[in-house]
Amino acid sequence: MIIRVRTNIGIWRVTITSPPPSITTQTILDTIAQTRPHVVYEAPLSLDPKCSEPIDTSRPLCEQHGVQMRDGLMIYCKVDSSTCAENTVGSNNGSTNDTNMSTTGAASEPSSSTITKRIIAKDGTIKLIHTTDTDPTNNKSELGFRKGLMPLRDIKKSWTLNEFTAMDDKYNFKIKRQESSFVGVEGLHLESGAVESFQNYLRRFQFRQQRFGYLYGRFVEEEEE
Repeated sequence: MIIRVRTNIGIWRVTITSPPPSITTQTILDTIAQTRPHVVYEAPLSLDPKCSEPIDTSRPLCEQHGVQMRDGLMIYCKVDSSTCAENTVGSNNGSTNDTNMSTTGAASEPSSSTITKRIIAKDGTIKLIHTTDTDPTNNKSELGFRKGLMPLRDIKKSWTLNEFTAMDDKYNFKIKRQESSFVGVEGLHLESGAVESFQNYLRRFQFRQQRFGYLYGRFVEEEEE
């Protein structure tokens, strides 16, 4: 069963293998701790976005008022963003890679500073990586305000908001509305019966099975008046 936990830094998808009637808040916390062992909660698991209705820890989740046990159930909490670095298991050699790098040595050196980078993994999860500016694994491109570019302080010592906005806009791509149709005056027609049949098949499995379909069609030349 997948439970979504909305935090102040993003949504965590927690996969729990226990039977739904036995799932408690401790089950969810233990599962989160497997990948984020150092997370610190600023507000407990709750049923509302404001975290004003904490979940009763003495009762299973299915017995909580207003909770419907289903895949995608959303609960809420607030965490300390600096403690949420995720431990991931490498798929190639089976070794464990802790993205929460140790900064013990860096803390004893006054010349180094801790840098927290937020990255988005391939599965859509947000990871916080702690490192230092003296870490030999870092390079200028990794510390840049955009990947592949130098840090702002290396480009220019002082910046105004207009200067930064003008430079940042060079790397922003905006999608504009299409001005004119390229499919003719009559537009595009879709056979709704075939689409409905495809969706009904997926509904039989509650959309838990992935399927794809090929679309076939033809172009009809417009008759000139």
